[in-house]
Amino acid sequence: MGEGVTKTQMLASAPSREILRKVQQENKSIQSDTELLRSQNGRLVQKCASSLSNQAPDESTMPASSCFIKNFRGRTVALGSYNTTAPPMEHAYSVIVEEIFDKDAELYDEEGKLGDVMIGQVINWPKPSVKPFWQ
Repeated sequence: MGEGVTKTQMLASAPSREILRKVQQENKSIQSDTELLRSQNGRLVQKCASSLSNQAPDESTMPASSCFIKNFRGRTVALGSYNTTAPPMEHAYSVIVEEIFDKDAELYDEEGKLGDVMIGQVINWPKPSVKPFWQ
C-alpha cells in the first residue's frame, strides 16, 4: 500500500501553502527595501563624512564653533564655543560657556566651580578636555 499524499490532504494544505507563498513574497519585498535603504544610507553617510571633513579646521585657523567641555574623566560638563578673539595658549583653549551640565565641576585655572560661571563668560580649559561638537 502506498504512503502518498491524498487529494484531500493536498486540498487541505492549499491555504497554508498560499500563506507561505505570501510570507515569502513579503520577505523578498522587505529584503529589497532593506538593500535600497542600506545603499541610500551608505551614500548619505559618505556625503556627510566628506562635508564634515571639509569643515574640520586646523587649530591655527579654528573658527568660533561649538565644542564640548569635558572633565578629566571624559564626561561632558558644559557646552561652549571657541573664543577666537583670545590669543592662542599652548595647553588650553579659551572657551565661551553656552550651557552648563555639571555645576559642581571644578574650574581648570582658578578656584571655584563651573556653577560659579555665568553663561557667556569666557573660561580657559585644557585642550585635551575640549572636543569639537562635530567630531
